[in-house]
Amino acid sequence: MNMLWHDLRYGIRMLFKRPCFTAMAILTLALGIGLNAAIFSIYNTVILRPLPVRDPSRVVNLYSAIRGERQTNSFSYPEYAYYRDNNSIFSGMAAYAGAKVLLGGPDASSAQAAQPEWLHTQLVSGNYFDLLGASPALGRTFLPEEDKTPATHPVVVLSYSFWQSRLGADPAIIGRSLNLNSLPYTVIGIAPKGFIGTDPDVPDAWVPVMMSANVHSGPSLLDDREAGWVFVVGRLKPGVTLRQSQAEMEVLAGRFHVADKDRQRQSTVVVTPSGFLSPSQQSDVVPFAVLIMVTVGLVLLIACANVANLQLVRGVSRQKEMGIRLSLGASRGRLIRQLLAESLLLSAIAGVAGLFVGWWAASLFVSFMHPPGEKALSLHIALDWRVAAYLAGTSLLAGLVTGLMPALRASRQDPLHAIREQSADSSFRSGSKLRAILVASQVAISLFLLVGAGLLVRALGKARSVDPGFNLSQVAVLSPDLRVRGYGKARATEFDEQLVQRAATLPGVVSVALGRTVPLGNSSAETGIMAQGHETPAGQQSPGVNFNVVSPGFFDTIGIP
Repeated sequence: MNMLWHDLRYGIRMLFKRPCFTAMAILTLALGIGLNAAIFSIYNTVILRPLPVRDPSRVVNLYSAIRGERQTNSFSYPEYAYYRDNNSIFSGMAAYAGAKVLLGGPDASSAQAAQPEWLHTQLVSGNYFDLLGASPALGRTFLPEEDKTPATHPVVVLSYSFWQSRLGADPAIIGRSLNLNSLPYTVIGIAPKGFIGTDPDVPDAWVPVMMSANVHSGPSLLDDREAGWVFVVGRLKPGVTLRQSQAEMEVLAGRFHVADKDRQRQSTVVVTPSGFLSPSQQSDVVPFAVLIMVTVGLVLLIACANVANLQLVRGVSRQKEMGIRLSLGASRGRLIRQLLAESLLLSAIAGVAGLFVGWWAASLFVSFMHPPGEKALSLHIALDWRVAAYLAGTSLLAGLVTGLMPALRASRQDPLHAIREQSADSSFRSGSKLRAILVASQVAISLFLLVGAGLLVRALGKARSVDPGFNLSQVAVLSPDLRVRGYGKARATEFDEQLVQRAATLPGVVSVALGRTVPLGNSSAETGIMAQGHETPAGQQSPGVNFNVVSPGFFDTIGIP
C-alpha cells in the first residue's frame, strides 16, 4: 500500500507537469465514459430499477396472459376486482388506466373555456396513492367510498407540475371545480412534488376509476368481463415471495376463467417485480438498448485508442527516465505498475468528469424520448449502486486499455540505450507500428459508425418518401370528440351530416368524407373474424383484422384509386 500511495503521488505530479496532455486525455475519456454512463443510466431507470415508490421490493406488477404466449395484456375490471377480493398474499392491489379528458366545456368558468385543452389523465382505484406510499402535497387523496359506486364521486387529484404551470400554484384551488369532459370535478388534492407513480408519462390529473364512463365518454366498462383496460399493481404482504404470489395468482386466474370459453381457460396471470415496462415490452426494448450500448461502447473504444496513442507519444519523452530507473535496479514489472497507476489515475478523474457528462447527456436524451406533440417523459435519472458500479468498471477498463500497451512498450528497453541522447528518436521510430495500429483502429471504428449512421439517415429518408397508397398532401384532418360534449348517437349523426355539408362549401375544399380512423393516425379498430360455419379451434384465438367505417367519397378524398 505504501508503494501504491507513492505511485499515485508521483502520478499526480506527472499529470500536473503536462497539463495539456492531461486535459486532452481527461476530456477524451470523459466524453466516451459519459456517453456510456448516460445510456446505461436510462436503461437502468427504465428496465432495471423498480418503481420509485415506498418499499419498492414488495411492489409487483400483474399482467394478464395466455399460457404459452409471450404477449402480456391488461385486465378487465371484474377480473381485477375478483383478484383483489380473493387473494391472501397482497396487502393491497391497485388498478390504473390511462385516458385523456377535455378541460373546459359549456359549463366551465371563463378561464377554462377560453383555453380548452386535453389533459393526460389516469383512472385509478381508491387505494392507488396509499399503496404506492405517496402523501399529498396539499389536500387529500381518494377515500374508500369514492371507489365503490359508479359515476357518483367526480373528484380529481392534480399533479404538482400541472398545479404549478397551469394554475399558478394557487392553494385555494382545493375545493374548487374543474370542468372535465363537460362535468364539474372537485379538486381534492395535489400530488407530491416529483411523484411519478406507475408510468413515466406522468398524468396531469388522477380521477377515480368509478368515473370511467365520463372519462372514456362511452358505456361503462366496469361490468365488462371481456374488455381488458386496467393495469394492476400489488404490494406483497411481509414474508411473501414472488414465486408464492405467482402460484396463487395462477390458481385464482383458473377460478375466474372457469366459466369462459375454451380458449380462455388457458388464461393466467404473470407477476413481475415492479417496473415501468411489461415483459413483452422489455423483450422489444432490450435488443434495441443493447444495440445502443454497443454503439456507445465503440465510441469509448475510439476514445481509448486516442488516449493510448497519446500515452505512447508521451512515453517517448520519458525513455531516459525509464532507463535511469532500470539502471538503478527497478524491475520491468515495477515500471509497468507505475505507468498503470498513472493511467488508472487519469481514467478515474475522467470517470468523475464523465459522471457529470453522463447526467447531462441522459437528461438531454430523456427530453427527446416522446412522440411528437407530447410532453417529455418524467424519468428520474439518479446515481444508484448499479450506475456507480458500471461507471467504476468502465473507468477501470478504460484505464487498463489506455495504459497497458504504452506501459509494456515504455518498459521494454535497454537501460544504456535509453539514456543516450538519440534514444527518443529511435524509440519514436520503433513504436511507429503500434501507433499506426491504434490510428488504423480509430479510423476503422469511426468509419463503421459513420457508415451505420449514414445508412440510418438514408433509411429514414426513404421512409419519408414511401408511397403509402394515398395522397398525403392537401389533406386536412378534423377530429371532433362529440362524446365529451354529451352528444347522443342521433345528435352526433346530425352533427356529422351538417359538418360534411358546411365543410364542403368552404372555398378551396374539393371533397369531404368521414372515417372512424385516419390512415397513419393514432387510433385503430380491430375485430375478430371467422368464416361462416367454422369455429375457432380449442386453445387458439380467432383471427383478428383491422377495419374502418367510412362514408361515401372517403377513397376519393384521400386519393385511394
